[in-house]
Amino acid sequence: MKKKFYLGLTVAGFLILTLLIGSGVVAAKTSSSYPLIVQRLAERFNLQPEEVNKVFTQVQQERWKQRQTLFEERLETAVKDGKITRTQKEALLKKRAEIQKKMDEIRNSSLTPQEKWEKLSKLRLEMQNWAKDNQIDLSLCLGPGFGPGIGWGKGGRGFGEGFGSGAGGCPNCFNQP
Repeated sequence: MKKKFYLGLTVAGFLILTLLIGSGVVAAKTSSSYPLIVQRLAERFNLQPEEVNKVFTQVQQERWKQRQTLFEERLETAVKDGKITRTQKEALLKKRAEIQKKMDEIRNSSLTPQEKWEKLSKLRLEMQNWAKDNQIDLSLCLGPGFGPGIGWGKGGRGFGEGFGSGAGGCPNCFNQP
């Protein structure tokens, strides 16, 4: 009788252990570091998340190139209208690339949203001070809503990780996908 009891207990323990390990493996295979939209689309249309993510990345890159072109066109118009000089335009493009690199580092960091917001606010202030020192009116190319917050940032409304408040800020300026 004791042998049957211990045998049954051993089999039950083995089954429970197998279920726990098995469910952990399944959970590990189904959990993903992809954005929720990518995961949902992949599930809904029975696609590989990697492929869906590639499409999203490609579209983001295409949109970034379009925004870059529009930004440069806006600056060129400002030069033609005599609002900025060609030297200021080139300096602004160079500064934009520098700020963008810093924004990407912040965006890809493990900081909390509040810490990211604070760092982006410092970047906004840095850009404003730089523009003042170089006699560049940022509203010519950025619009009045220059600052992290609601609007044009990555993710749309809310903490957008970008430069723009949604109050007329330029979506073509400091936001990369």
